[in-house]
Amino acid sequence: MNLTAGYNADIARVYGINEALLLDAITFWGRHSRRKDGYCWFTAEEFEVKTAIKPSAMKRAIDKLIAAEIIEVKNTYIIGTQTKCRHFKITQTPKSEVSKVEQSDYTETVQS
Repeated sequence: MNLTAGYNADIARVYGINEALLLDAITFWGRHSRRKDGYCWFTAEEFEVKTAIKPSAMKRAIDKLIAAEIIEVKNTYIIGTQTKCRHFKITQTPKSEVSKVEQSDYTETVQS
């Protein structure tokens, strides 16, 4: 399996890499959710499979983003099931810190 996970480095500079990965997952799954209220859901196990972030680190990232009032989390049923789990919603745009790094002038030459 060749899974990749991405995050916004400018957001990671403010909140941390795990938090940026979590925000990216919420943004992605929020676009594909059947819920009309903006919430999406995924389990800690699914998050670990897709990002290699352990559930304990995910919990810390969730707590940090809740404290910063960036996300809301509620326990409710998955649509069409009797399974309850955590649902996530981004409530405000996270702060970001734009890096001043520019592309170097280094050019690679390939010899044939």
